[in-house]
Amino acid sequence: MPQPSFRRRLLVAIGAAAVVLVAARDIDGSAVTKDAAQNLQLAINVAHHNVVSLSDKPPYEPSMYREPLPIGFSAMAVGMLDRIKGQAAASEYFAGERVQWVKYQNVGWLLLLWGAVFATIAWFTNSFYLSLLGGFLAAKPFLSTTEIAGVNNLYTELPATALLAIACLVLVMAAQRRKASLFIAAGLLFGLSALAKGAILYVFACLMPVLLVMPAGEGARRRERFAHTAIIVAAFAVTVLPWIGRNVYLFGQAQLSERGGLALYTRGLMNQMSPVEYRGTFYVWARPSLQPIMGSLLGFTPADLQLGGKLQRLSYGSESDVNDRDAVAERDAKPADAITDFRRGRAERKRLTRLYEGEGMPYPDVAADKMLAEEGLTMVREHPWADAKMALPLLWRSAVLLFPALAVGLGYSLWARRPGLALYLVPGFAYLAFYALATPFEPRPALLAYPCGVVAVLAMIHALWCQVPLGRPSHSTVAAAG
Repeated sequence: MPQPSFRRRLLVAIGAAAVVLVAARDIDGSAVTKDAAQNLQLAINVAHHNVVSLSDKPPYEPSMYREPLPIGFSAMAVGMLDRIKGQAAASEYFAGERVQWVKYQNVGWLLLLWGAVFATIAWFTNSFYLSLLGGFLAAKPFLSTTEIAGVNNLYTELPATALLAIACLVLVMAAQRRKASLFIAAGLLFGLSALAKGAILYVFACLMPVLLVMPAGEGARRRERFAHTAIIVAAFAVTVLPWIGRNVYLFGQAQLSERGGLALYTRGLMNQMSPVEYRGTFYVWARPSLQPIMGSLLGFTPADLQLGGKLQRLSYGSESDVNDRDAVAERDAKPADAITDFRRGRAERKRLTRLYEGEGMPYPDVAADKMLAEEGLTMVREHPWADAKMALPLLWRSAVLLFPALAVGLGYSLWARRPGLALYLVPGFAYLAFYALATPFEPRPALLAYPCGVVAVLAMIHALWCQVPLGRPSHSTVAAAG
């Protein structure tokens, strides 16, 4: 392969520097709250007390509430900061100078994401300028001032997205080059991705049959495919099993994190929407610019989201008078008093936690989440058609453009006999499908599949530009494609 010219190397350096500078500029000392604050509390306890715990005061009881990898990196940032400035009270890390320094780790994650997507598009198109464009497009959502999961916060989406993007690329390289070392690397990277976002565990499970039946490498024999699949599974297991083993030992649960039970229970409640509420989801969950149009077409107004309105169960915003009542229901652990499915699920979790705590169970929150998972799974099994039907408005809510882009890209790659591209897109497609079928699927988690969508769109644009939309692309036109 010819070496890139000096001008191209210079442009890559300028692009990387631009990503670093813009990301660093966007980071300040603004407070982290909600999920991000929980991630930081866990990290502080690791750095200061050597325990993964959500407690803000002694005793620091172990927790499996969130995935460990982002916690570990934040704990290292806290530890480095303590060495420089001295250890402070935990409350000093949630806003101001200290949290700003902890957030700077996101610059590295964003640079890794940018580089992974740049390399992926270069692999599939051999187009330098399209690769530059793709890298910036993939990074853009995390630089948006309106995106709470961006660089100026401590949510898990950015590290998980960066790891998944590079894992997908290494997987394609492994399949096409048929090298065991690359399969090991892919397994380790998917394992790290799962330790950042637990849903990747299910995505990886869906990926294994694909590796067995749809090899991306030319001439791969069945025995070789089985061997490579076994290698990647073993590498994945080596990465995730220590953490799962820890959770089995402490909590009796063979899983990566909590919260799955709450998600499944809330989804079971959502599946019981009335026909009017189901239709209303396309109004409530539309983009703000589209809501007036959807409201006019479907016959809904903002008043329908207020207390007593026909869409009150969909009223999640703080601007609604439903929220005040529901917040009290959650605080008092009275799910019957909650109106929205979101608050009803959280109130039920609190009720169960208090119940198990009163019974003297050592980890009542874990037991509550397990019970919610069982009840949620029962509801989903009892209404499978309702669950499948609910996937459509949830995709409209969180992946209205992204899911079609991946679906069309996957269809194109199979039609044009580009198994490497298909293999790359499968994890993103499976990830969105999992969230749409098994969770309430809020918009933030969809960010993980966004780089896959960028690659899908730019690969198809490149194919059209090269006038090879039909049949197998010629080797000379897309030598790096697959």
